Amino acid sequence: MKKVLVVGAHSYIASSFMTYAKKNHPGEFAFEAVSVRDDDWRDLDLSGIDSILYAAGIVHRESDNLTDDEKRLYDKVNTDTPYEFAIKAKKAGVSQLVFISTMSVYPEDDGLSSKNIITPETKKSPVNYYGLSKLRAEEKIKELETAAFKTAIVRPPLVYGAGCKGKYVQLQKIARLVPVFPDYDNARSMIFIDDLCEFFSQLIMRGQGGEYHPQNSKPVSTSKLVKAISNASGKKVVVTKALSFLVPLGAGLFDPIGRLTRKAFGSMTYEASMSRYDGIEYQLTDFDESIHKTECL
Repeated sequence: MKKVLVVGAHSYIASSFMTYAKKNHPGEFAFEAVSVRDDDWRDLDLSGIDSILYAAGIVHRESDNLTDDEKRLYDKVNTDTPYEFAIKAKKAGVSQLVFISTMSVYPEDDGLSSKNIITPETKKSPVNYYGLSKLRAEEKIKELETAAFKTAIVRPPLVYGAGCKGKYVQLQKIARLVPVFPDYDNARSMIFIDDLCEFFSQLIMRGQGGEYHPQNSKPVSTSKLVKAISNASGKKVVVTKALSFLVPLGAGLFDPIGRLTRKAFGSMTYEASMSRYDGIEYQLTDFDESIHKTECL
């Protein structure tokens, strides 16, 4: 049995992981959870901890045009604290730290023309301060890695599931309200929360480090996602090519409408090979089933 400390006790991913692992891998893990919202964590005794899942951070906030004070907060919460926690863990003899980062460490084209496929050769170049703060944490944490202290950097795309927040909820509201929606051909990487939790379970059981990009087996278009949400929630929306001309028109309007349209219908995916790992089978849920579980639980 592995003793696992989950940092960010109130985060969606952290709480989902503990619930999932207890149900699906009984007897494999003994969990402790801690918040880093204050400085009490500095007095923690980490002796006996095998692995740490670091899920704390500032997320789901607009990070463009931040004030200096807001940037300092991102630096403290997303960069400095995880690095200091990693130093503490290494000194205590913890053998593995899994740091949850973000797809936002990669560049995102603010337009509709690019397929924006992330490959192993894609350079990390965040377009917002959130991504930059996470990347800085990654770089610092990786410098601490040794044979005895493995660091695993995990960069999920959009995470969805029952009780999730963020962009999925925005699309959920649209799918439940609108009678028609444009059928537009874009592609987005996503990952269902149960499959992400299965990934974490296996990664921690194996105790390994590295860089990881878990995602669903196939990307999905915004139109297909809205259609699936609508069907699962019992609301019928008509997705039609006849309205597809509205997308580039909306993208060309003044912000915030233009920016919101580009974000909703732009493409950003991981190349499939980046998400396959020897010995780790985690893509267990069919897409339609995952949406049904998200909408109906």
